[in-house]
Amino acid sequence: NFANEKLQQFFLTQVFKEEEVLHVKEGVPWKEVEYQDNTPCIELMEKPPNGIFRLLDSQCKAPKASEEALCEQVNETHKKGGFLAPTRLKRMRDGEGFIVRHYAGDVVYETSTVIGKATKVSEVSLLEKNNDTLQEDWLEQLAGSEVPLLKSLFSPGWEAALKAKKSASFSSVGKRFVNDLNSLLDELKASKAHFVRCIK
Repeated sequence: NFANEKLQQFFLTQVFKEEEVLHVKEGVPWKEVEYQDNTPCIELMEKPPNGIFRLLDSQCKAPKASEEALCEQVNETHKKGGFLAPTRLKRMRDGEGFIVRHYAGDVVYETSTVIGKATKVSEVSLLEKNNDTLQEDWLEQLAGSEVPLLKSLFSPGWEAALKAKKSASFSSVGKRFVNDLNSLLDELKASKAHFVRCIK
């Protein structure tokens, strides 16, 4: 959903804002086009220090971390913004999830406990999904492998892990995703974008 928001913003910027600049520059009459700017939704998710991804990383590093505490923190921190809907709309408590108002519609993000109760299937928590840290003993075994490919893939990570402090060893899936997505968008912005219009 976050990637869709970022790509939608890129599309809107290319199609509307840059076209307007070009028309004005060339003296061509331009009629203002109204569209929903999703910048506040993107900021809700990634802006430091209180974006949802930042709060998730912070909660992952906290002692006695829990999804419930994360959800309560997200709901409390962003309750006055326009892109986080009140949980009562879905008859939820603040500790059971949060609702983000994406450009395509509201999306409910629930805790693994809520999902597990509804589906009767054990669900992995958001905090666990966000932790991409490879356990040291596994990393050591893979780095010392006799298989050259495994050794070449994992030796740099093992060497870095030896140098890193224990507190700095947390690896966030969310942070890496945001960084990779922003790198992709930087490349797209540096190129000349063209869009194909599809007719159904």
